[in-house]
Amino acid sequence: MREASLSGVLLNSYPAVLDVLDTVVYDCKDNGPKARGLLDQFSQGNVLFDIKITQMVFSLTENLNTTLQSKTQTVAGAKVAVNVVIQCLTSKRLDIAFDGVWDEVEQKIKEMDLSKPILPRIRILLKRLEQAQNLTAVHKFESLKQYYRKSYHEFLDNIINEIEDRFEQSGFEKYLHLEKSLLLAPGSLDEPTLTTISAFGIDAAKLKQEKEFTTQLIQIRKSVEDYVNGFKQMHPETKGLFPQLHVL
Repeated sequence: MREASLSGVLLNSYPAVLDVLDTVVYDCKDNGPKARGLLDQFSQGNVLFDIKITQMVFSLTENLNTTLQSKTQTVAGAKVAVNVVIQCLTSKRLDIAFDGVWDEVEQKIKEMDLSKPILPRIRILLKRLEQAQNLTAVHKFESLKQYYRKSYHEFLDNIINEIEDRFEQSGFEKYLHLEKSLLLAPGSLDEPTLTTISAFGIDAAKLKQEKEFTTQLIQIRKSVEDYVNGFKQMHPETKGLFPQLHVL
């Protein structure tokens, strides 16, 4: 089960989970100790907060993951979908978004009588040890909410950075240019796209002619998959008429 789905189920049935664990603690000798450990964890408000933000973030990224696995998905479409998800995640960084999550979790903690979140212990270092190891001073938070706001932002930033790094790789951009040269009219191709296909030994002018000739042979041309399937259905002798398209 995926993280977002699991988190969603857990959030919706949190009181029931606590009741079941409490029952196992007192009625099952073999599993009692394990249940006690889980019950102690789930009875802490900070765990509920972590589950809540996990569900919120991964519900977006898992939907993106499903979309990108479609065989008919285009690279250009994927890029748009990625940008939309990044925009949604970025909007979650606004204070109003965090305040909404914080207020909801606080209300749930009261309703289920969970332990209130507490600030983690800050290790106090001796000044001379700090100087010897060139350590920076430990940040002290003025409130519990401030601490969780920082953790919340760091979590979102890490997810956003990972997505951006994945889809800004040179290989992805190269594949995007190749897809453009296949799906768009040759006259609308920009210079980076023409440079990319040239690097693969493809002649743009000849490619244009071949694409015009294959209009009737490959009638559905909305994705790379459409072109691949159409090309596979041609007789070997027919494929030989379109060397540029074959390379692409």
